[in-house]
Amino acid sequence: MSSPLRASIITLSVLNPQTNQYQQMGQIPIIVMRINGKLQIILMRSKTQPLMAIDPSENNNWVISNDVYATFTDKNGRVWLFLFKSAEETLIFTMVALYGTAKLKNGSPITIVNKGGNQIEPTHDISVDYKIYSLKESNLDNPNEQQGVNVGFTESSPLRNLFNGGYYGATHLLFYEEDIICIATVSDPNPPAAPKETPQPAQSLPQIGNSESNQPKVEQPKQQEKPIEQPKQVAAAPKEEIKPKQTETPKQNPPAEIKVKEETKVPVVEEKPKYIEEKPKFTNEKPKLSDEKQKTIFDAQLDQIRSEMYGKFNELSKMVAAIKRQQASRAATPQSSDILIASVERLVKENEAKDRLIAEKQQLIEMLNAKKNDTRERDELRKQLAELTAKVSKTKEQTKKKQEEKKELEKRIEALKKKVSAAKSDSESKLASIRRELESERQRQMQDLEQSKQQLQWNVNKSEEEIKELRKKLTEAEELNKELKEKSGVDSAKELEKLKAAADQLLVNTVKKMVSGVYQNCQKIFSGAEFDGAQVIKGVRAALQAQAEEILSELE
Repeated sequence: MSSPLRASIITLSVLNPQTNQYQQMGQIPIIVMRINGKLQIILMRSKTQPLMAIDPSENNNWVISNDVYATFTDKNGRVWLFLFKSAEETLIFTMVALYGTAKLKNGSPITIVNKGGNQIEPTHDISVDYKIYSLKESNLDNPNEQQGVNVGFTESSPLRNLFNGGYYGATHLLFYEEDIICIATVSDPNPPAAPKETPQPAQSLPQIGNSESNQPKVEQPKQQEKPIEQPKQVAAAPKEEIKPKQTETPKQNPPAEIKVKEETKVPVVEEKPKYIEEKPKFTNEKPKLSDEKQKTIFDAQLDQIRSEMYGKFNELSKMVAAIKRQQASRAATPQSSDILIASVERLVKENEAKDRLIAEKQQLIEMLNAKKNDTRERDELRKQLAELTAKVSKTKEQTKKKQEEKKELEKRIEALKKKVSAAKSDSESKLASIRRELESERQRQMQDLEQSKQQLQWNVNKSEEEIKELRKKLTEAEELNKELKEKSGVDSAKELEKLKAAADQLLVNTVKKMVSGVYQNCQKIFSGAEFDGAQVIKGVRAALQAQAEEILSELE
């Protein structure tokens, strides 16, 4: 639960549907605050117990009456009357209560206080005093306020929506955006004149009913209205019945003067119910007589009632005239010298303004008369008219020529259209023949392709058979080759074994022969003499070389 955005004390009353009067419940707090992030208007029964909660997001039935009063109808149909401390408090709480309604209007203004001004027209700019409130703020004490702002119909400001159903001298609500709302008052350039008569005490309360403190004041005019309405009904009955019988029309002033009686509320009107009570006396005697006598008596009674009514009416009209004269004399008495001076100054200013208007109109009349006597303008107009007629004739000739050219162009266009249609038909025929030739050529090519396909298929089959035969021959050759390899492999192995055995024997024999040869050569060289080392080495080398050459020659 957050802190309240606005709080105040109001006098709360509820409407009793049986008596159609408000019953006062006393003074209670009213608070604007957010509960779980949702804006609410709470009326507290006590410090901890709420009496009622109003959801501003809904389309609430909330109406301001007489600046400080506001009526609210809840979902159960009960009507509540809120009496605020000031008109500003009334406007702020009304703004919050009608937030959802303003949002549904999508920018169109809601008139919450109407002073009887005319509807705003888009022909002139308007002067607006506005206050913009943000419901996101922690309180509603510091709005964005401007006074005397001129707003035009073509501007892009949201205040332009006042032209869409707003009134001069009225206070409106405008929805700007989410949680932003504006209270705008439009100044009336021609405010309505103040009424001469002082307002009745009942006018200070709402029209639905009255609070307990003001009940005696409100009941008095209701008691006076009943006897005033009864003479209307009684006076209307004889008029409707007398019209077909009498050609003489009575005075035509009674309806107008009866309205005067309603306005002045003369207590003498209460005497008329006497004649209402006399009527049943005549009606009770009717069943005792025959039809003709009843008609004559009824006509006589009507004439008597009519004469008595006219007599009383004349008396009442005289009394009303006397009262009017008294009121006029009272109104004519100067209340103060300041009022007389102000009224005289106002009359002098009005007379001066009228004199200026008369002088301006007189100047206009003189100018018009001078223009009537002066023929120069007429002559100039005649010349201009002659020039215009010459131009018109030239333009007519030019239009005729252009029309003829247009006709020739139309003929050419028709001829070209015919040529185009002929060329189109010719091209379509040629195109059809070309399509037929292409189709036949395509068919022929398809047949050739089919034949070549068949030939290719035959060749493929033939080549496959040849491949099969080659594969068969190849397998046979491979088998023959394997057999040959097997045979050749057996012989070479034996030969290799023989060669290996001969090589070993040959090597042994060669070594033996080599050693024996070297030994024999060394005996031959070194027998019977002494030799040094170098000579021995040379002798051994020579013996080895000689024996090797001998062995090589044998191998070859």
